[in-house]
Amino acid sequence: MTQAAQPPSGKRARLKRARASENVFISFASKDLRACQTIRLRLEGGNAKRKAKDQISCWMCYKGINPSEKWPEIVAQKLQKAKAFLLLLSEASIKSQHVKDEVNIARARWDQGSIQIVPFRLDQSPLDDEFNLRLVPPQG
Repeated sequence: MTQAAQPPSGKRARLKRARASENVFISFASKDLRACQTIRLRLEGGNAKRKAKDQISCWMCYKGINPSEKWPEIVAQKLQKAKAFLLLLSEASIKSQHVKDEVNIARARWDQGSIQIVPFRLDQSPLDDEFNLRLVPPQG
């Protein structure tokens, strides 16, 4: 009878968990799922050439929420842990209330200096005034 593998412990385990954590939160509209998946694969695809501390791991809602979990709680948790917020801007995402809610959380963290916000346009849809207010830093 073979013995079950034991989970790693100590420093090695912490390193594995740190590498496995998602450091980029991708915010997108469900209509843009295919583009989001392509971008995620491109970002994570170069990890073999990167040092462990520089590897990119992305989180997107279709990838990481089980049906039994509560969507808003999981999204908020993942946003609190992310180092970067990649906002995929499109006609659909500009209209999405879920995306706007995610932007609000990311913006609050950006104001505290704890996350980078990276907007990425999928199309040339104009931002409405409400969305502009969420993305443009206040004038001091």
